[in-house]
Amino acid sequence: MKVLITIGEYTYPNPFVRTFASGLRELGVDVVCSDTDFWNNWDIYDIIHIQWPQILVKKDMISIEPLRNHLEILKGSGKKIVVTCHNLHPHYSNNPVKTEAYSISYQYADAIVHMGEYSHKLFKNKYPKAYNTIILHHIYDQLYDNTQFPDREYAINRLGLDPNYSYVLCMGAFRDNEEREIAQYACISLREKKVKILAPGFVKKSFSLKHPIASFKSYCRYCLTMHKYPNIICKGRMIPDDVMPYYYAASDIALIQRKEILNSGNLPMALMMGKVVVGPNTGNVGTWLKDIDNPTFDILDLTSIKLALECAYQKSNQGFGKLNKEYAYNNLSTSTIANQYVKLYFDIYNRK
Repeated sequence: MKVLITIGEYTYPNPFVRTFASGLRELGVDVVCSDTDFWNNWDIYDIIHIQWPQILVKKDMISIEPLRNHLEILKGSGKKIVVTCHNLHPHYSNNPVKTEAYSISYQYADAIVHMGEYSHKLFKNKYPKAYNTIILHHIYDQLYDNTQFPDREYAINRLGLDPNYSYVLCMGAFRDNEEREIAQYACISLREKKVKILAPGFVKKSFSLKHPIASFKSYCRYCLTMHKYPNIICKGRMIPDDVMPYYYAASDIALIQRKEILNSGNLPMALMMGKVVVGPNTGNVGTWLKDIDNPTFDILDLTSIKLALECAYQKSNQGFGKLNKEYAYNNLSTSTIANQYVKLYFDIYNRK
C-alpha cells in the first residue's frame, strides 16, 4: 500500500508530520509527504491522506473549484481519501478559499479522523457519508528519550530561572491578546504562591540585519510587552526541540492558553512529560482533559482559571503527573497511533 500525506514533512515547524510518517514507515507502509504529488503524481498512490486542507490551496487560486474538481477526479479514479481533522477551519485566516478547502475536503473524504469526541460527534451529523473515527494525537516519543528527561533543579539552572518560584508553562504561539490575558490572569490568580508563567512564545522578537527598522520596532514591542507583564518569562522566539524538555522539567503544571481551540499538540506533549494539564473546556481538548481527569477552565469565565490551577497544583503534589505520563506512553506512543492508522487505511482501501 502506498500512502500520500499531502504536506511536506518540514512544512510546519512542529514535528507532527515527520514523526507520524516515520511511525508508518516503521510498520512497512510506503509513505510520501508532498503537496506537489497531490496535484501532479497522485495516480501512483492508494491512500490520499489530507492533514491541513489549506496547504492544498495554491497562491493563484481565486476559487475553490480547482480543488473540488481535483478531488472529484481522485474519487472517480478510486483513490481513498482520509482527512485528519486538526481544525474546523484555518486559524485566523481571511482567505475564503482556504476556509472552503476544509469543508470541501471533508465532503469528499472516505474517512475523517478525529482527535476527540467533540468533533467526532459534530461530524457524524454534518458529514454522515464519511466514516468518522477517533484516533488520538501521538506523543513525540521518537524525539525524546524517556530515560533522559532532566530533573527540575538541573532544568532551572539550565534556563537561568529563580528556584524560589513555581512555574506554569504556556507552550506554543500566542495568537492574540485574549490568549495573553489567560496567561496574565493565571499569573495574577496565583501571585500569593510565588508563581511565574513560562511562555516562550508570548511575544515575538525578530532580528535581521537586512531589516534594521523592522527589527528595532520588534525589539521595542517586545520590551514594552514584557514591561507590562513582569511575571511572564518570554524568550521571544521558538524553542528548539532539544530544549523543550527543560521547560517542562522546570514547570510544575502546563496551561493551554487557548479560548478558540479544537486540538492541541501541547496536550499529549505535557502528558508525555509527566505534567498535570489545565486547558479550556471546549473542543476535543476539553473532552479529552475531562476523560483523563485533568482540570479545565470555562472559556466564558476567566475567573475559573484560578480554581482549575489550584486543582492542578493539588493533583501535581499528589503525583498525578506520573499517571499522565504512564497514560501517554501506554496509549499514545507513535507506534500505537500509527498502527491504528494502518488498520484504518486497510479498512478504507478494502471497502467498496
